[in-house]
Amino acid sequence: MAHPVPTLTPEFGRQYRLSLEAGVLLARLYAGAGFVVAIDNVVSADDARVFDVAFDGYPFHKILLLPRLETALERNRTHSNKAFDTSILEDVIKRIHFEHAGQTLEDDWTLVETSELSLEQTVDKILESKAFIS
Repeated sequence: MAHPVPTLTPEFGRQYRLSLEAGVLLARLYAGAGFVVAIDNVVSADDARVFDVAFDGYPFHKILLLPRLETALERNRTHSNKAFDTSILEDVIKRIHFEHAGQTLEDDWTLVETSELSLEQTVDKILESKAFIS
């Protein structure tokens, strides 16, 4: 398995793309059986386009959860479910945060700033957002 830390490699890119495609196949299987599906992943706007095509015909919402950088770094430092030193992810978190914070979202995206929100509050905010209001 290729790892994205400390350097993104072509092999990681290939495996990452396969993981997106596998997630889509599984999500379509569950959606086709009538389940509501959520895909939790870190994707760029370009990567998200695979979902646009794959979920054509299904109700589909793109949501960017974007806490302040300090909050993201603190959450990373306090993770207790990782079997490695999470400090190796700090540079990656900073890079991803600046990429997402600096982009203009297309109209089909919903941005939720989660720095001060619990998990339950985040879910409530998403369900109250334009993505879910008819």
